[in-house]
Amino acid sequence: MKRITALIIIAVMVAFASFAYGASPINSNTAQGVDLARLDGWDIVVADDAIASEIYAAEEFQEFFRQASGVKLPIVHKITRWDKHVFIGSGTVMQASPVGFGVEDLGPEDLHIVVRDDNIAIAGGRPRGTLYGVYTFLEDYLGVRFLTHDHTHVPKVGELHLVGPVDITYKPPFPHFRIFSSESAEFSLRQRDKYYRNDPKYGGITTFGNQSHSHYRQVSSEKYGQDHPEYFALVGGKRKIGHMVTDELCLTNPEVLPLVTDAVLREIGQPGSIGRRNFSVSRNDSIDGYCRCEPCSAIADREESQMGPMLDFVNKVADEIAKTHPDLYVGTLAYIYTRKPPRHLRPRDNVQINLCSWDACQLHAFTDPNCPINVAFMQDLQNWSKISKHLYAWTYNGNFNESLLPYPDLYAIGSNIRALADAGIEGVHMSRAGSGTELSDLRAYLTYRLLWNPKLDAREVINEFVDLRYGQAAPLIHQYIELTHNHYREAGFHLNSTNPGKNYPQDLPVDAGVAAASLELFAEAVKLAENDEIKARVEKLSISAYRAVLDPLWRQLHPWQKEDAKIDRALAEQMRPLAQEFFQLCDKHGFDQTWASRASVAAYRARIKGIWGTLDPADK
Repeated sequence: MKRITALIIIAVMVAFASFAYGASPINSNTAQGVDLARLDGWDIVVADDAIASEIYAAEEFQEFFRQASGVKLPIVHKITRWDKHVFIGSGTVMQASPVGFGVEDLGPEDLHIVVRDDNIAIAGGRPRGTLYGVYTFLEDYLGVRFLTHDHTHVPKVGELHLVGPVDITYKPPFPHFRIFSSESAEFSLRQRDKYYRNDPKYGGITTFGNQSHSHYRQVSSEKYGQDHPEYFALVGGKRKIGHMVTDELCLTNPEVLPLVTDAVLREIGQPGSIGRRNFSVSRNDSIDGYCRCEPCSAIADREESQMGPMLDFVNKVADEIAKTHPDLYVGTLAYIYTRKPPRHLRPRDNVQINLCSWDACQLHAFTDPNCPINVAFMQDLQNWSKISKHLYAWTYNGNFNESLLPYPDLYAIGSNIRALADAGIEGVHMSRAGSGTELSDLRAYLTYRLLWNPKLDAREVINEFVDLRYGQAAPLIHQYIELTHNHYREAGFHLNSTNPGKNYPQDLPVDAGVAAASLELFAEAVKLAENDEIKARVEKLSISAYRAVLDPLWRQLHPWQKEDAKIDRALAEQMRPLAQEFFQLCDKHGFDQTWASRASVAAYRARIKGIWGTLDPADK
């Protein structure tokens, strides 16, 4: 009897499978959508053999749909009917259903969503396609917005919420990685950022990671510098040794190649490298520390780029790695003096080039023909795209030395991401100045949304975030963004460094009038905030305006100034009330770093206290 029952079930599933793969009696012209306000009696179906990320995807759908509708759909593994199901992930039952489809041709993050005739199916490639499919459904059809790690906007479904019919497949434009580096693994996951913990429910470790500086740990000047100075770059007639992270290698020294190759092979063999597909063989973090020895210079001259000796070296390492690990990749940075592509050399097929926008202008779009700095960057991007089989990008978003100051790059981010997608970039790391920085929450949201879907309108995304995040105070926040961005654009600035503080304040000077007007806008915005939560959000934003107004005093307290440098005490006394408010807000919202390479807010506070003797009654 059990055998007969099983055969009947199989026959029914085969029949439904034929429906799903082309013989369905459902006429696509008469297919109906689904009213998400009428899902009482529905369930969420997960296959018995679902992986951890697919089970988590079902739980995420369950929870956010509950928040939107008040209905908690049960999660089941078996069904007794063929309607009123939300299928999460692939499996025999989903594929045999009226909305079934296969996932064999979908990449690890590709997704497919079908909504029609009392069924919903969301599935994708493994390990994250189904999970990303759920977040896409929540955003596109329920209006959920993952604004910050502690603020998710979940609108109510209302009395009528029709969706579909829908049948879409989505392949993310940057399949190997998208990184903006949130501190919250859960928030990163929901934004489809691939910088999160190695947890099975998040899909586990990503096979491709970002390429970064590596020579300092492969051939350390601390280990080899004293006995083998010839391993390191000849600069100014001397072998440059003194700072491990910036000491570059002599890439034509025949003894260096096996040292680096052996270091990469050891890294590949480490337990923590299981599952990884790429490994860095890249220059250190110097500005101009490349080797000037005769052999290195000869290659650079021939290739018309310092990337010449670098790529020649990387190709040789890649050739050795391919002998034992033909499925792995070697990556290197096209960064500052190695940014320009070589004239003749070409990357091996197992070499990944990571193009960095360090010395591109961050205030204008890469494609802006009126920004000469970016015209040069786009030329390098296009040339690398022509000769590289695997091209990646590392961009910079924020003022890395004075991160509390206004940094007007928001309107360029969308265009820049589209330019990278159009060039065939496979993975993007968008480096940020930190979470406690000017407009950091908005910048993160905008970047995440556009990395997932570069076709979105950046202005609309900005407006959406501001309106949802700041409520009745939103119009004044919009004014602040326009004020700061328009000022620097109209003043004709071109910022050819990610670190304006390097030439502070000349590179990106603070305008006293704009700063004062910004502070006035925030003062009014705080009054308009309809509750304490939104008031706190506005106060957090206002820190950058306080910092800008304090700039004349701040310059005198900057770390490059000597402790006994002359301070304008009249100016200090005039700004004392603003300084008190600034430091109180920094304490309240956890702002401490102006960024790691300079000094903490606490250091500035200490210098100011040295002027006044005390900052406020709480300081003893």
